[in-house]
Parts: sequence; structure tokens; C-alpha cells
Amino acid sequence: MKKILLLFLTFTLVISVFSGCGKDSSKSKKDESNKINYSDTYVFGQDMQNNLFNQEYNNICESKDSYYYLENGFVYVIDKKSHKCQPLCNKTDCLHDKETSDDKIKKCNAFFGYAMCDNIAYYMNNLYYISSRTIKDDEGEHSVYDFYKSSLDGTTKEKLMTLKNDCLYTFTVHRGYIYYSCENNDSDSSGRCLYRIPVNCDQKQIEEVLKYYKYPESTVENYYFYGNNIYLKILSSNNNKYYFIKYNLDNGKWKDLNKNLKVTVDDLVIFNDKIIFCDDSYTKLYECDLNGNGKKKILNMPKPDVKKEKYYHPYTDGRYLIVTSASASPNDKFMYYDKNYKPVGTYKMPFAFSPYGICGSNAFIYKADDGSLYYIDMTKLSDKNKAEKVYKLSPDQWVF
Repeated sequence: MKKILLLFLTFTLVISVFSGCGKDSSKSKKDESNKINYSDTYVFGQDMQNNLFNQEYNNICESKDSYYYLENGFVYVIDKKSHKCQPLCNKTDCLHDKETSDDKIKKCNAFFGYAMCDNIAYYMNNLYYISSRTIKDDEGEHSVYDFYKSSLDGTTKEKLMTLKNDCLYTFTVHRGYIYYSCENNDSDSSGRCLYRIPVNCDQKQIEEVLKYYKYPESTVENYYFYGNNIYLKILSSNNNKYYFIKYNLDNGKWKDLNKNLKVTVDDLVIFNDKIIFCDDSYTKLYECDLNGNGKKKILNMPKPDVKKEKYYHPYTDGRYLIVTSASASPNDKFMYYDKNYKPVGTYKMPFAFSPYGICGSNAFIYKADDGSLYYIDMTKLSDKNKAEKVYKLSPDQWVF
């Protein structure tokens, strides 16, 4: 099945203990802090890019001019105007992902190192990523994960901190903080906790975002940043119950929105300052305000075809509400709706994609089974939009 990289962001999560931190001048810390816009809406360049999503990992991000795609340790930059794609390296004597020498691969600006997952984030004109390595110490052999900040051209990289453990998965950056989750280390309980640390890596300021004990043996399955809030879908294995939580990042107050909604929230998106979500039947779409009030049904979808792996999911590119009719068969539809939920067009995909295939900010980017990267310009809604082959990725290369 072809792997689609497209655009929203969900978020799975990490296990770690901090054991190091890079340098960052007090002046740069102050400058970054002064730039943060704390308005309660989406702010490009400083907020988690919810419209960018890959079903497995968060391996794509965007600046105003380009997309950055991380695959097998290499970053590829795709220009939004020309759609030209190339490794993020300007060295004329470098073969980039075609190199066969481990030493030469490590010297390539486009090489960001390997990890259990490919994960990259854009924040205030820099790229953030993780790289893993194996070490031996008194506790034995295990993995450590290094957090880095890179310039947009890949020429300058700075190690920020090291996470010491064996299961780092993914992270995001939002309004001055790196957010990550990890398994609870309390032997009497299990589940994932959500933490954050300032982007300057001051370990003294690590804080738990939502206290674990409020939901015993719970796992954060999905969350969505919007403005100064996080919306979290939490599963408690203690009672097999889902909670839909709104958590305010400023004052630490949280609210269980399920009490008002009285329906299990599955996939969700925020569109036109409303929470749009489907229930667990995947056949109904609802809206409510950002506090979970005023719930009403907005769309009915056909009954999902489980045999064809067909389900319906809401997404947005910022302009429209987009509902996927996703299956393992080609030519399924992305259905576009305006702010009044009136249909404005459909787009039949020229390829097969998984039930979790997503739409994106004016483009679709996906990788075919042969490693070819394709780009579909969706600035204008039209079934005539063609899939452009923009790059052929090399086979997996691992550096040990």
C-alpha cells in the first residue's frame, strides 16, 4: 500500500530521561520569547502544524516557501512554487543519499541522523529533529536520543539535549516548548504522560502537562494543539473509557468535554474556530464550540465498508473542511466543504492510500512503493490536478 504523507498532525509518544543539554545564549532565549504570539488561534511558524500529517510519524513540516520531508535520515526540501525537490545540501562534491561511504553520509548537510522514527518540526525559522544512537554504560546497552536544532539550509546544527531510554517515538514544538510523552515509570501503574520542556532546553523547567493520576492507567491516543490549548483524547485501560480533554497551557486548567458532548469523539479537527469530530461509528460528523458546547450534527456519511477498509475522517487545509473517503482502492475521494458545510468540490486521488490518508495545505505529497515522491498542487480544486514525480528516493541506508 502506498504511504501517503499528508497533512494534519496526530501525535504518538515517547519514553525518556533527560541527561544533557546544549548551549543557547540568554539573548537568543529572550528574542525567541518576545516573538511568541499568545493569541488563542493558530499562528504560523510558532504553533504545531496540525494540517501536516503522516499516518505513522511526523516526518513532514513546512516553512512559508518550502516543505521539508524526512525519510531514512535524510531531509528533502520541496519548493512550493517550482515543486522542485532535492536533498537539503548545497555541497557540490556530495552525492547526498546516493553516497555509500558512512563517513561521507554523515558529512552531508541533508543527513539528520537515524532514529526509531522520522520526526521533524518547523519552529521560528529552524528545524527540530531527533537522532538516535546506542551506548553502553553501567546499566548495559541501550538507546539514547539527541534533540537537535538546524538552520533551514541544514548547514548549522546544534544539539539541544539527550533523552536516555529505549523508546522515543515522536514530538512536537509549540509556542516556546518541546512537547513529548513517555510511559509512566511508576511500577504500580502504566500509561503515557505528557511533558514539556522549553526549546532552550532548561531541564529545571521540565513539567508534566496533565497529571497522570487523574486518569489511572491511561494512554494519550491523540492530541491537537490550537492556540493556548491542547485537546486530548485519552483512553483509560482501567475502565476502557475515553476522555476528551481540553487543557489550557497558560493556567493548567482542564475540562472533560465528554460531559457535554455525550458521544465518543474519534477523529477531530478545528475548523472555523469550531471542533469538528466524527463519532466512533465514522458515519456522523458533529460540530461544537471550543468548550464542547452547542453540539450539532453537520454531515452524514455513508456506512463504512470494513471489507474495503473504508472510513471517513475530517481534516482541513485552513480553507475548507475536507472529509476523506479513504480505502485501499484507488480513485477514492476527498470531499471539500465551505464554512457553512456546503459542498464545493471533490478530488479523486490518482493512487490508493490507507484509511488514515490525509489532505494538506494546498498540496498532497506521497511516496510510492518504488520510493518515488509525488506532489499534487491543490491550490485550485480540480480533478485535472496531476501527480508530479519530483524525486526518487534511494533504498534504505543505515549508519552504525
